[in-house]
Amino acid sequence: MTEPDVLLRVRDLVVEYRAPGRGTVQAVSGVSFSVRRGETLGLVGESGCGKSSTARAVMMLRRPTAGHVEFDGQELTALSARRLRGVRPHLQMIFQDPASSLSPRRTVGEIVADGLAVHRFPRPWDRLVEEALSAVGLDPAAVARRRPSELSGGQCQRVALARALVLSPSLLVCDEPVSALDVSVQAQILNLLEDTRRDRRLSLLFIAHDLAVVRQVSDRVGVMYLGRICELAPADDLYARPRHPYTRMLLEAVPSLDGAAEETDVPEPGELPSPLRPPSGCRFRTRCPRARPRCAAEQPALRMVVPDHQVACHYPD
Repeated sequence: MTEPDVLLRVRDLVVEYRAPGRGTVQAVSGVSFSVRRGETLGLVGESGCGKSSTARAVMMLRRPTAGHVEFDGQELTALSARRLRGVRPHLQMIFQDPASSLSPRRTVGEIVADGLAVHRFPRPWDRLVEEALSAVGLDPAAVARRRPSELSGGQCQRVALARALVLSPSLLVCDEPVSALDVSVQAQILNLLEDTRRDRRLSLLFIAHDLAVVRQVSDRVGVMYLGRICELAPADDLYARPRHPYTRMLLEAVPSLDGAAEETDVPEPGELPSPLRPPSGCRFRTRCPRARPRCAAEQPALRMVVPDHQVACHYPD
């Protein structure tokens, strides 16, 4: 991968939260990955694995405790609030619950124009707002004067996407953007995101817990477990031949069309350890059938096992 191919580079990212009376939770523990120009990188894992904390740290919505976030050659963690504001139009985010991310007191037109006002784009904005709404499949004349409460969940998510696209970003961070939507609406939004990425040559960091959704939109997939990436590979390779026991567990948990379950050495789901007291060494070892003494004593590094396929496991497939 040549340097110009990379739009976002995250290195050794750490995000910690204070837990009242209970110490510190390290939600993200030394995560590293990159997003190439025009690429969709999916991040997948169980609830509480640190996916959303990673997204918010990338956006500098919460500055990371440690590590580096480099966007288009700029180290974001070193920027002042004023200089960071100048970068934000190029780095936009859409959230899980579209209705709650939109102000109920404002019209759709005002919501989409919000970023233009904040970043002092030259007026008039009407044409830009109309183009953004049209780009996400909404009729500006029909929706611009309506409020979010008058729209469906799918329409609200389209408005959220229009609000991001009106600023012409280079990277779109999608934090569980379809999990609150009906299945039929999910498909529409996923197709819209894919069309938008291709037409505008956007890069996407796409976060979800649904493996089928992630596979549909991602060029590469990173699997997170308890604050760390345990596997990172091209989507087709990862789904065809997962090399980390946790990835295999996630894939085996997806029901097959005939409902039949094959006998494998895939670990039982078990109980997720507390992030306040994660296991020593490999954090997955308490649920892993391959665990050996080395797994408790030594944290496995994320390493290349075949070209472009990285695994953090002492005993990968």
